[in-house]
Amino acid sequence: MESVSEESPSLIVPLSEDEGRAEAKPKKTGSREWYTDQHMVWLLKHYCDDIDICAPIHDEANQGELNAQSLWENIDHEGASGKMIAAVNLGNTHWVALYIDYSRKPVSVYYADPFGNTKISTRLKTAIENIARIKVWGGITWRNNTTRYQAAMDGHNCGPWTVVFLKSLTENGSLPRLGDINIVNTRAAHNQLFV
Repeated sequence: MESVSEESPSLIVPLSEDEGRAEAKPKKTGSREWYTDQHMVWLLKHYCDDIDICAPIHDEANQGELNAQSLWENIDHEGASGKMIAAVNLGNTHWVALYIDYSRKPVSVYYADPFGNTKISTRLKTAIENIARIKVWGGITWRNNTTRYQAAMDGHNCGPWTVVFLKSLTENGSLPRLGDINIVNTRAAHNQLFV
C-alpha cells in the first residue's frame, strides 16, 4: 500500500511559523492520491488558522507508547483559543481528526474517523489521558462519530474528510450533516489552493 507521508516520525513535530503559508504550498493531488503531511498542515492552517494546530500525529502499531509530555510540548497550550486540532495518521495509511477543547472542564476530546470507526488507539488515548493528568484537567468527555462518511471502497479521501471534520468542529463544534459535503468537489476546491 502507498505511504501517506514522506516521512514517518514516531511523535508529532512542532509547526514552524511559515508552515501552511503560501510559500509552503503543496503540489496538486490526483483524484485518487493520498494527502501527505504537507497537504494536511497547509489545509488546516488555511481553514483553521484561528485555533491551535498540532503537526500531524503518527500513530503506528510498532512504535510503542506515545510520549504524552512530548505530545503536549508541541501543542500551543497557552493559546487564547483553549482548543487544538490535529490530523492523526494511523499506521501510515489513514487520516482521522482529533479535536481537543480544554477551555472548560471537563475537557472534551472529539475523535472523528471518516469510516465511522469509534475505537481510538490505545496509544493515543493513553497519551491524552496522561496529558490530562499532568495538566490537572480533571475528567475527559470522549466524543466519537459513528457515521460512515467515507465509502467502504474509497481508500483515498480520508485526508479531505479529516480536513472537513476539523474545519466543521472548529467553526460549529460538530461534524457536518451526512450528505452536506460532496467530497469530490471538496477535493477539487483543495486542489485549487495547491500549486
